[in-house]
Amino acid sequence: MAGGFPALSGNELIKILIKSKELGCCLGERARHGQMIIRETGGCRYFAPIPTKDDSLPKGTLAAILRELKLSKEELQPYL
Repeated sequence: MAGGFPALSGNELIKILIKSKELGCCLGERARHGQMIIRETGGCRYFAPIPTKDDSLPKGTLAAILRELKLSKEELQPYL
């Protein structure tokens, strides 16, 4: 992503989301090609499958995951 946002692999993103309790994310069931992440905020649940690859996620894929989880780059930035 532009603006100095680092490239992340799916596995790295999962670790960041799970470790940062303030974001409200937890592991869901294993998906066909990855891991399901669940985010609970404001009484709502948001779901996003994240590919479990060690390769960097494409910019569009990372943006789509953040959009599905209702997270902004700014919210994720302190945990990188």
